[in-house]
Amino acid sequence: MLSGPCRRLRCGARRCRPFLIPCFFFVALAPAVAVAAANSWTKPTSGFWEEQSFWSLGVLPDATQDVVFTNAGFKALTIGPQTAQTFPLSLSVNSLRVSAPDNSSNTLVMSFSGFERPLKTGVLTVEPNAAVVMQSAALEVLAGGTLSIVGSFHHGDFSQVVVRFGLSLDSGSYFLTNGILTVASFLENFGRFIHYGGSNIVGSLQIFQHGEYHLYDGRLRGSSFRISDHGLFVQYGGNVTADVDVGFDFTDGRYVLSDGTLMGRMIVPSARGSGSVVQYGGTNSAVSLDIGNGSRFGGMGSYVLSNGVLQVDSSTTLRALGTFEQWNGRHTITSNLVMRGNDLGPLGGVAYAAYSLRGGTLSAMNLAMGIATFVHKAGSNRITGDIVLGPASQTSLDSDVYTSLYSLSGGFLSAANVILNASANSGFAQTGGTHDIAGELRISGQAPGFHGYTLNGGGLSVNNMSISNGAAFHHNGGVVSHSGGLTLAGGSWHARPGAQALGPVRLVSGELADSSIEFPEGAAVLRLANSSTETWSSTATLSVTNWHGSASGGGETQLFFGSDAGGLTLPQLARIKFSLAGELLPARILATGEVVPQTQRLGFSFLANMLTLSWEPGWTLQSSTNVAGPYEDVPGAVTPFEPSMSNPTEFFRLRQ
Repeated sequence: MLSGPCRRLRCGARRCRPFLIPCFFFVALAPAVAVAAANSWTKPTSGFWEEQSFWSLGVLPDATQDVVFTNAGFKALTIGPQTAQTFPLSLSVNSLRVSAPDNSSNTLVMSFSGFERPLKTGVLTVEPNAAVVMQSAALEVLAGGTLSIVGSFHHGDFSQVVVRFGLSLDSGSYFLTNGILTVASFLENFGRFIHYGGSNIVGSLQIFQHGEYHLYDGRLRGSSFRISDHGLFVQYGGNVTADVDVGFDFTDGRYVLSDGTLMGRMIVPSARGSGSVVQYGGTNSAVSLDIGNGSRFGGMGSYVLSNGVLQVDSSTTLRALGTFEQWNGRHTITSNLVMRGNDLGPLGGVAYAAYSLRGGTLSAMNLAMGIATFVHKAGSNRITGDIVLGPASQTSLDSDVYTSLYSLSGGFLSAANVILNASANSGFAQTGGTHDIAGELRISGQAPGFHGYTLNGGGLSVNNMSISNGAAFHHNGGVVSHSGGLTLAGGSWHARPGAQALGPVRLVSGELADSSIEFPEGAAVLRLANSSTETWSSTATLSVTNWHGSASGGGETQLFFGSDAGGLTLPQLARIKFSLAGELLPARILATGEVVPQTQRLGFSFLANMLTLSWEPGWTLQSSTNVAGPYEDVPGAVTPFEPSMSNPTEFFRLRQ
């Protein structure tokens, strides 16, 4: 015997599609085996299996016969306890076919025939207008055979059904009330399986072409389930243990979890089809959860959690065209939440991974986002580790579609650290809610449209902050509670209107730009803590832009370092420049700790090779032999003043 795949055409409600089934090709190496004889039930009314006179061969069925129950009329053929006890050999047949013509109905009833002597058949076919009803009975479809149902099958009263090869539910219905169904391979095509109780133990289950499985109670166990091509699985209760692939091929596979428990790996979808999961309640204890598998051919996957518990023992991964929408309930991830979209090229466009949190609780170890969006409107997102947006290095910026955006408008978000790496049109946007960072907020890099962290409303509580390499923190509204230090390494702080207090500043040379503090239009006060003990690079520059205050202090815009003149050292003060009217002016610190531009110029002139310095009243002349200081007051110096020129080099400045 030779075997190989055959290509057939399976037709649904709207289209036909090819599929592969195993085919067998026989080569005659021995005399042919005789074809099994057909033995048909002929009684026009209901009767019992052991009524020998109503079988067409005049004998009871046996293992050599193809048994046929298809004659016209409305009747039942019953296998009862008497059949099993007195005529056990008649319960082994080569095949059994139950059917009825139009305007007729035939039902095979196995009523309390027990479990010691099951009805054994190579093939059982239940065709239109036909049914099988089992009550405290046993059925075994032998190895290599199939149970094919186009009519209906009623499995109750602790009956036992074993299908050693395949069960095919083609447009028929199977009702499992209690008992045990054991099947190697289960294919559902336009059929309906109604599971009220008992156990269904299946190797592989495939539901497609509008097939439906409804689980109300009981247990369903298997190695792998596949739901696709408008297939539907609805779980109202009970317990499911299997690896589930929703939408593995073609379109619109759906899993609905209303109550009960589901355990195993879940993929939505694994191939280029589309799949969706809706959880209204119950518990999904997933070993892993993968959503989306985007390509230009498909791969859309979605999960909606409106209530219940979703517990993922490893990672939840949202890939291209994968979406997760949470309205309530609890989503707990033992490991990481990974969101990785993809650029599908000119034919497919950009395929994002997306999470929408509108209520409930989400918790994970880490959150990593790339070509992804996270919309947080309500509920709590608790990340015990880090939130990382964008590529890990600048070398990943070769594509301008690498958007990673977290939008927080309400609810609560917490993390150990938040790291924002530059990518096009990306960053962190907060318009409301509360954001709590126990460690560091790190913003780095520049890219087209990268807006770093934008705070328009709500509250941000953070320990340390670092802004580097052209990145910026845009503080337009809301409140920042800052308990640690602020490091500027070629980064920019855009101050908000009104007053805001931050911790001490550390200034580091930036690779891509100088650091800056930018004031808004209108009144603004930025109070930075005493930074005199912090490290400031001697090659770094801190530019103050859009300052429109008073050079004597107390103006519309104010910048403070501490609360007195000791808030900065003189070398630190020398690193600050005010950008005014196209000029960079040096800075000075007032007794209140306010830093203002040094607008007073030190005038000089030469007469007969003698240097004369002049200045306006109210200023004190200082000198030093080093441009960076330290500077000391020149005793008794009044304008005009002629320096002694006794030192090889000497530098002068004014203080107020």
